[in-house]
Amino acid sequence: MSLVGIIANPASGKDIRRLISEAGAVDNRDKARVVRRVLRGMAVGELNEVVLMPDRFGIGAQAVDGLELPFRVRHLDMPVTGTQEDSLRATQYLRQQGATCVVVLGGDGTHRVVAKECGSIPLVALSTGTNNVWPQHTEGTLAGMAAVLIAQGTVSRETAVQQTKRLEVFLGEDLVDIALVDIATYAGSFTGSKAVWEPDRIGELILSTVVPGTTRDLQNKFPNINIVFNPEFLTERSAYFDFISQTRFIIGGDLENVKKVSKLYRHRFGKSISIIETDFESAELTKYVCNTFFATKVSFLNEMKLLSEKVNANWDDVIDGFVRDGRVGHSHTQIPGPDGKLGFGGSCFPKDVQALIKFAEELSIELSVLKGTWKTNLLVRPEKDWENLLGRAVVDNEED
Repeated sequence: MSLVGIIANPASGKDIRRLISEAGAVDNRDKARVVRRVLRGMAVGELNEVVLMPDRFGIGAQAVDGLELPFRVRHLDMPVTGTQEDSLRATQYLRQQGATCVVVLGGDGTHRVVAKECGSIPLVALSTGTNNVWPQHTEGTLAGMAAVLIAQGTVSRETAVQQTKRLEVFLGEDLVDIALVDIATYAGSFTGSKAVWEPDRIGELILSTVVPGTTRDLQNKFPNINIVFNPEFLTERSAYFDFISQTRFIIGGDLENVKKVSKLYRHRFGKSISIIETDFESAELTKYVCNTFFATKVSFLNEMKLLSEKVNANWDDVIDGFVRDGRVGHSHTQIPGPDGKLGFGGSCFPKDVQALIKFAEELSIELSVLKGTWKTNLLVRPEKDWENLLGRAVVDNEED
């Protein structure tokens, strides 16, 4: 059975940024028209059912009014609170019912709530609110066609779906929330983003791994916040030890701000630590270069392992002779890996390889080597276990 969900947030695009920063607004009648076009686009495929989240403004009801479709359309039977709990509860239901795709209309906040509960269900992210990174301005009919092609398996996830990383917020040892773009600490209480418009009350901004140019865009959007990009090179199992024993600290941003962070690190770890002071884009790209190189190393050695087995070579001797060349390095040479499987999994290497390939394509650059890396990984790790992760990096012995 192919089941697709549609979650349209009636509150998106209505916060204070419409008044103070000239942000665009999308009223609920326009959202209903988008949903209607999404449904029409879905009619090109074969679906059993489309499930709509109910809301107090009747977006779904307006969308289906008088519309004849080749599949069943119904609203979820659930209480409507007019809060983010509606999106959360709808996502939980769709996941429990085995939805194969969910179309989301909203901004970064709406998509964050849905991503919190959707698991590995692909999301078609449509922007009808304030978005910094995640949802895109995509025509509704095309979005509906994309959703049905993914839902019925006509187009594979590897071809059309990009897995993203998430940031996790802990209170003590308890996971209390997630973020997709950034985490900001704010000296004040508020509902959602409706009152976060005093930059001098923001204490810090924490970013995840992002493609080059992202941090500079954020700095330009928030000129009153001093932002630097400081990529981490840690393993999850020994993150604290890895942090205090890094071979280098890379700090990217405006030189004045970079110098301040460098001074902080030297005060904590000693004047002799290695620090690379650079710009935003160089720091961002360094993180991707490291992760994708290690992923490439893993795929290369998996291919060599297959060749070794064919010619009856002693793989342990091959690796021993390989790593004794001091130019090679000992990391990422264990085949199978620490998890006992071939190739690379987790949520970082697969995500970063795909993200960099897509980013390069947008710049009309063909990353043939990296595409080969990904092709090999799909061959030796056909279970694609990273698709079952809920966004958290699950890493054992990999610098990631």
